[in-house]
Amino acid sequence: MTQGRDLTKAKALLKDAGYENGFTVELAYGSNPTRETIAAKIKNDLKEAGITVNLKPMEQSVYLTDMRAKKLALPLAGGRRLS
Repeated sequence: MTQGRDLTKAKALLKDAGYENGFTVELAYGSNPTRETIAAKIKNDLKEAGITVNLKPMEQSVYLTDMRAKKLALPLAGGRRLS
């Protein structure tokens, strides 16, 4: 199955969910250059669908503490590469 972008479908799904005018969410992440780039890309992509993303870079130790305590609405977590 090929994945792709479908803004029309994304906007229809938002409308069906009651968010025709979009919504705003905060994206929290442990700050480093790679995550800064990824967060900016996510923000730009979601903007096209009508979702406003406020970026919240955090010091890694604070981010991990808040994420583990489930204090973050939308955390951007990195995964481990499995060999």
